[in-house]
Amino acid sequence: MIILLGVKMDILFFQPAVISDGRVSYSAISNGLIALGMYLKQNGYENRICHFNGTKKLEDFVEEKIREYNPKYIGVNLTWHMHCDSAIRIAQHARRLNPNIPVVFGGFTASYFDREILEYAGIGDLTIIRGDAEEPLIEFLKTGEIPNSNTSFVKDKKIIRNNLTYVQVELPRVRLYYPITELVDRWEVYLERNQIRTSVPSLEDKVGHNTAMGEFHLYVGKGCRNNCYYCGGGRDAHKIISGRNKIQFRDVEDVKADIEQLVIDSVKTFYIDFDPYPEREFYLSLLKRLSPQNARLMFSAWCGPVSSEMLDLIDKKFNGAEIVISPETGSEKLRKELISRGYGKPPFYSNNNLLEFFGQLQERGFRAMCHFISGIPEETEEDRRATLDLAKEVKRRYSNVFTKDYDLAIERNLCAPPLYIEPCSPLQRTSSIGFRDYLKPEKVPILSPESVGQSSKFREVISRGQDATT
Repeated sequence: MIILLGVKMDILFFQPAVISDGRVSYSAISNGLIALGMYLKQNGYENRICHFNGTKKLEDFVEEKIREYNPKYIGVNLTWHMHCDSAIRIAQHARRLNPNIPVVFGGFTASYFDREILEYAGIGDLTIIRGDAEEPLIEFLKTGEIPNSNTSFVKDKKIIRNNLTYVQVELPRVRLYYPITELVDRWEVYLERNQIRTSVPSLEDKVGHNTAMGEFHLYVGKGCRNNCYYCGGGRDAHKIISGRNKIQFRDVEDVKADIEQLVIDSVKTFYIDFDPYPEREFYLSLLKRLSPQNARLMFSAWCGPVSSEMLDLIDKKFNGAEIVISPETGSEKLRKELISRGYGKPPFYSNNNLLEFFGQLQERGFRAMCHFISGIPEETEEDRRATLDLAKEVKRRYSNVFTKDYDLAIERNLCAPPLYIEPCSPLQRTSSIGFRDYLKPEKVPILSPESVGQSSKFREVISRGQDATT
């Protein structure tokens, strides 16, 4: 046990990474953790977010940071399922170093698998805060007592699960009034990471498309209106995990202020992965208020092609852009069916709409990334051929469009790298896949016709267009 004198930090957060076959990847700090850190700081609680990037052994890294910051509490972010193993290792080693420091888990995956984590991890005094953590965590830090809301823990060898009574009706106002170096440990190192943009470890050398130097995920809002069959962050997942049932945006002036501060803090690329409404009124308002920035924008277009008005504003306010878009399949018929049954991303757009959009991006000098999905429910060989044909047409006509070009059977599923089956997704909720299946990132079940076929209940409900939880 290490003995530390003098408390410098209220809570020290660890952001895990994927550790697979001796390699470290996917160490991006989640938006939820950034939001939580900002909220705590504005309420007078000092915290730092430490990201693991593999320059040292994980255990040595944890010990170094605990010695450096000497925290009252340790928080481990388990938002993404591929971090299950490294998150638990961080917590276990922290307890070995000093069992007097309480450990708190939070994030989507921790919230969903709270019982399984408490049963598996064997970490004394481990508390899991489910859903939105802002107020429960402040209560914990203030009183030293486990809150009666949103928490799971072990007492007298029994798992206690308090109800989700703290549900955010509106997002708390947060803003970077300070350099982000006061929030993120080793900020310069974090910006220099050049890791692959995929959560599938086995594909790292085959997919390409690395994160940009100086890239930062911008926190814009919470929630989703879609219920995609493979996604653990859809509409129903938000309701199950946090109790929230509506989409929430931050105040536009706060996002504007953060962008301006982050450019000062050397951010070169902003990645926005939050696009719940096709009208995109929030982004039009933000771009109109924003002054020109010395940075690029990477925008994930959940709702399909972006309007000319928004593209023109992006062109004026940023030094280039890349739009990420996924029609999921080249089959227009299957795309329509998924949307009509509640498992796709509305509104529908045709393949011609997509090709015309890539042409608009090319005219402006913008890049694009287009990706498809293999293993879609009820996908036929004809549908797969349509995907292959569309991918080839995109590659032939638009040199500015990057298409993921690896798959298990390249002659059938070009540009469709397989996806993980995410915790709390409609597919996972109707299967036997559990927490232990996510402990080894390279072994996690991958979305495929075979995995979809294993979930007979899901096949039944998707054919009726009903939610897979009913």
